[in-house]
Amino acid sequence: MATVSVRYIVDDVDAAIDFYCRQLGFQEDMHPAPTFAMLSRGDLRLALSAPGGGPGGGCRSVNRRLGSDYQVSAPSSGNSAPNRTPD
Repeated sequence: MATVSVRYIVDDVDAAIDFYCRQLGFQEDMHPAPTFAMLSRGDLRLALSAPGGGPGGGCRSVNRRLGSDYQVSAPSSGNSAPNRTPD
């Protein structure tokens, strides 16, 4: 199965890491800066970014504490993956 990557914009990266790892069974793969972390569970990769913490980090979010914006990407097959930002 292909790996799927999802990006969440969160206000508190450390709190989000705690929630996703302790409550949902994700593994912390990297946390190189206070504003960014990469988690995984099976074929799902979860990138957590603080607002302004990188490309797209300034996106508006309905619930940024645990994440609600997402971006889905898959291996290139000539089709574009959908992006979603709440209204």
